[in-house]
Amino acid sequence: MKSIKAKLILLFSIILIVVVATLGFIFEFLSAKQLTEESYENLAGIARVEAKYVQTKREQNIAYVVALSQNRMLTDKMASWNEKLSFLKAEAERMGYQGFAFADTSGNSISFNDEKSQTDISERQYFKDAI
Repeated sequence: MKSIKAKLILLFSIILIVVVATLGFIFEFLSAKQLTEESYENLAGIARVEAKYVQTKREQNIAYVVALSQNRMLTDKMASWNEKLSFLKAEAERMGYQGFAFADTSGNSISFNDEKSQTDISERQYFKDAI
């Protein structure tokens, strides 16, 4: 490498490679940071939408149960246990529920199933929250 031409080409090539590599690392870092921030914003937006959906479904279920509790089949003292059981089994199947149970304010729960299961739910957190 005795010629100035070869030395200048080598020098400019090294400078060019260093500049391009530095710019590449800077752009990669900035791009990754921007993509990460956008991902977090998108996830937060999706979480808000899903939370609203869950809240709406919960409100629909509560409205359904309130309306169901006022059904004549359940409020009629003359309706037998088997009639109420049949009605509630059909409603549970129609709505995709596992079943229904009624609980008094003491936490004594009666399930509407063939066994007429009784359970004390007074110590369960969901019952305490509801009371």
